[in-house]
Amino acid sequence: MPQEETPRAEDALPADALPSPVFAALEGGLVGLWWYDLARDVLRWSDSMCRMCGVAPADAPTTYEGWRRFVHPDDVERVEHLTRETLAIGHYPDLEHRLVLPSGEVRHVLSKAKPISAEDEDGRSRIVELAGCLVDVTTRRRVEAARAEATRLDGIARLAGGIAHDFNNMLTVILGSTNIAIEVAERGALEPSAPLEAPEIDEIMANLVAVRDAAERCAKLTHRLLIFARRAPASPRPIELAEFIRQREDDVRALLGPTIDLVLELTPCPIVRADASQLELVVTQLANNAREAMLSGGTLTLRTGTTLLDGRRHVRLDAIDTGRGIDPSALELVFEPFYSTRGPFDGAGLGLAAVHGIVRQHGGHIDVRSTPGVGTTFTIDLPVADS
Repeated sequence: MPQEETPRAEDALPADALPSPVFAALEGGLVGLWWYDLARDVLRWSDSMCRMCGVAPADAPTTYEGWRRFVHPDDVERVEHLTRETLAIGHYPDLEHRLVLPSGEVRHVLSKAKPISAEDEDGRSRIVELAGCLVDVTTRRRVEAARAEATRLDGIARLAGGIAHDFNNMLTVILGSTNIAIEVAERGALEPSAPLEAPEIDEIMANLVAVRDAAERCAKLTHRLLIFARRAPASPRPIELAEFIRQREDDVRALLGPTIDLVLELTPCPIVRADASQLELVVTQLANNAREAMLSGGTLTLRTGTTLLDGRRHVRLDAIDTGRGIDPSALELVFEPFYSTRGPFDGAGLGLAAVHGIVRQHGGHIDVRSTPGVGTTFTIDLPVADS
């Protein structure tokens, strides 16, 4: 492989390579232009290409190997295969792949190119240059992914809502009958003519209480299903989020346990309209999730603030833990119902799914960022109440 060359003035992408209006239009959009000399292994980038890749023109790569370092590791083999195929057949098909910018940001691009041929000394035509462009399609990919995700979650939500309503009807009967049986047992007899002995009453009571407790756990599961399906009845009221969290500080500390420190960075916030019980479930679940991620101890920071999204003010809540983090392959699944990185446990998979449903039901947004071995941050944005 040729050594990296220092860019020279004559190697700059010529300004007259395209008619100036066309060149200006491309430079002003999300299109980066490039040119590659195969014989000299010299690569040239336009200013828009540099901006797209997050580098200054002076720092742009000048060889193929330099460019290769920008390609996402999972896409390198595919890009190189296409380049070899182009040199063999003289045609460069469109290719969509990812770039990794120096900042670590990943961008989706559509690569287009045209091979340029010249005759060698023997009069045979061979490809000597490649000229092409990259089109940034990151926003389009994100919109498509969000649309697909919304469709998938809506289907699951309809299913969950139907199951939850049927399940709730059955639980009403179970709870009602069990409470009546407990009252009868407490009076000491199921039949007036055959009074029960104390041990029998105790046994009946113990079993009936167990049934009732199980049914109550089912009722909580049903409530989470309804929240996930966005069909749980809500009673929104004005809430100042910082004060709301401060009032529940003792409960959160008790949930976290003695090995996890709780840090509150609570800035007074504008009022939001939210269901207090559902918002409490959000805070509790975020704390519970942090606790499960920090079994050996750590710190959970709850931070409030404000931000502007889509031209509207939102109140922001960050829940930042110093736990083991979430593997990138699992990050996009954390809001899936019944999904857990810790294996099955009681109500596991509906915890964050329910949080997702609550936030969406309140017109908000939720996001998660994580670095394995460093920690995880959940960010919730709720719209400020109209005055």
